[in-house]
Amino acid sequence: MIMVTYERVWDALTTTPAEADELHARSQLLHALTSLVHTRGWSVEEAARHLHLTAVRTELLIAGDINAFSLDELRALDDLTRTPGG
Repeated sequence: MIMVTYERVWDALTTTPAEADELHARSQLLHALTSLVHTRGWSVEEAARHLHLTAVRTELLIAGDINAFSLDELRALDDLTRTPGG
């Protein structure tokens, strides 16, 4: 049996370095967004309002469902949190 080791977990989960980089970026943004929701003490409804998401999408975000959001979506949500009122 051959044992394969990876530098990053993302490399083990994907087939190309570009896919691994994107998954890593998505995980960082998702973590930052969920941390923000928890730090600010937002309910699902409050987070949905601030992030312009439905309650269902907000629940997916809070649950850390990385497959529910593209990199572009997560970047847009991150941008929303950096604007006044976000």
